[in-house]
Amino acid sequence: MKLIEKRYRSLKPKIEYLADEVVVAQAWKKTHSYIRNFNWYADTLALDVSALGIQENAQSWAKQIRKGQPLHALELVPAAKSEAWLIDSKGWHPSTKSKRKRNEGSAPLRPLAHLTVRDQTWASAAMLCLADAVESTQGDCSHKQGGPEGALRRKVFSYGNRLQCDWKTPNKAWFRWGNTDIYRKFYTDYQSFLKRPITTGRI
Repeated sequence: MKLIEKRYRSLKPKIEYLADEVVVAQAWKKTHSYIRNFNWYADTLALDVSALGIQENAQSWAKQIRKGQPLHALELVPAAKSEAWLIDSKGWHPSTKSKRKRNEGSAPLRPLAHLTVRDQTWASAAMLCLADAVESTQGDCSHKQGGPEGALRRKVFSYGNRLQCDWKTPNKAWFRWGNTDIYRKFYTDYQSFLKRPITTGRI
């Protein structure tokens, strides 16, 4: 007996999926994991707080989507680059002069745009709902089905950052939205992309 409801087997770009608390909860899970593992800057306190109330948050955030609640304003985070820093009577500054070439008077900081956990979760939910449609349009980049001829017909040429999908038929992608994997390995996709001109030239 299948435990997953039939309507959750394949998500669609519709509001009933985007504003579904089950989808929002899974989107939060993916967001939480991705931020902790890959983001250069992460507000871990905000992540911990969101984890404590995830059930209530999923319900509330899903309702807010239906109501058309706007996104929060982006916050600018002046993140220090990879140098040793210290605090003394002069304030907070690098302990030694950086070897990097920089314009005179510019601070060794990198401005990062910071989104709230809720807004990042909404972005992930949108990605989950669009995944099957977008990847199906782009086609199977593994060349096992469709080949370069299919890419030429679609006029879509992606070489990386593809979602981890299964291809049961040549034209239908299925993104396993409940899995931990999100993206395909960039190196694998890039190698396939480099082979396309050679294969196309032989057609």
